Amino acid sequence: MPPKKKSLGLKKKKDVGVEGIAYIKATFNNTIVTITDMSGNTVVWGTPGKSGFKGSKKSTPFAATVAAEQAAREALSLGMKRVHVRVQGPGSGRESAIQALQSSGLQIRCPHCGHLIELAEGTSWSWSPLRSSWWTRSMRRVAWLPGGGVP
Repeated sequence: MPPKKKSLGLKKKKDVGVEGIAYIKATFNNTIVTITDMSGNTVVWGTPGKSGFKGSKKSTPFAATVAAEQAAREALSLGMKRVHVRVQGPGSGRESAIQALQSSGLQIRCPHCGHLIELAEGTSWSWSPLRSSWWTRSMRRVAWLPGGGVP
């Protein structure tokens, strides 16, 4: 008796929200871009290796740009419009990945307050969860003191 053929139905479209979170993990050797919905379920992901880069070329900012553009295009095709960006790691692909997300059509939101952010060409993005509001306030206080001394 011949085996039964499986019927190939239409692929069901994922139901993702309009808003999500983009996690960018930039290491010295690679950059991983993961876009999730607001509850943390992975929707799409992209790496330079998935985009065709091998070896030391995976650690370049251009490879991070290509990987982020690919992930953003897939997320846009599923209906996502806005992302909150969370960045980890010291790698060289941090800022180029964020700019690629924005240039591909996703709106970037600040992870702190939720305001829309538009990055101009050559703008750097630096945010660290290790920098607390106390650190920022104390640095401002040092700048106000005559001679730059500590209070």
